[in-house]
Amino acid sequence: MAKVVTNSNLVLIHAMKDGDVAEIVQSDIGTLKVGTIIQRFEDRIILIGERSGLSYPRLIKSSQANESHICVTILPKGTLIQL
Repeated sequence: MAKVVTNSNLVLIHAMKDGDVAEIVQSDIGTLKVGTIIQRFEDRIILIGERSGLSYPRLIKSSQANESHICVTILPKGTLIQL
């Protein structure tokens, strides 16, 4: 699992912009644990430091519809991530 060394601002997961990298700080989905590093790619969420192909293609829409509640901290450029 990847580990964040510094933090930034807190937002709901659907507020992430394409290309943003973030750390999950609150999640009601068992497979998305607090501390997981993710990246938004178009309308998908990709897990950083996990096996290839692991993504959540419907999570952004689910969050917008209030079907899931996931908060993240957007990581600014230059944030050190340890794999």
